Amino acid sequence: MRIRLDARLPTLLAAVVLAACHGSDLGSHSCGSGAEASAGALYQEDVISFTVASLAREDGDGELLRGLGRIAEEHGIADWEAAPATIDALRTAANAPELDDAARARLRQQLAPLGDEAIARTFGAQ
Repeated sequence: MRIRLDARLPTLLAAVVLAACHGSDLGSHSCGSGAEASAGALYQEDVISFTVASLAREDGDGELLRGLGRIAEEHGIADWEAAPATIDALRTAANAPELDDAARARLRQQLAPLGDEAIARTFGAQ
């Protein structure tokens, strides 16, 4: 059974949350001091959702990393490859119950350009 997810959904959800947080008038209301922490959580949720969806779709080589780069850019994260939030999110995605061993092998292959350390951290080694 293949799960078909729209890769844009996490980005759209993040936009809705941010719009609700800030109101229709810029600065009309705010989510308070937790907004920054929430933004980090939204980034991780986007990375997890996109990664699982990309693996379910069996995207081609390089598509996962390009998509992760776009998500990071949308969230204002410049060095996403080294960001602990990225590795944490990828680790969560790697352990997602909807992924089988073949999907995890594809994830390992897709992450190869990031290097052995990133792969080891994603798959459990600290």
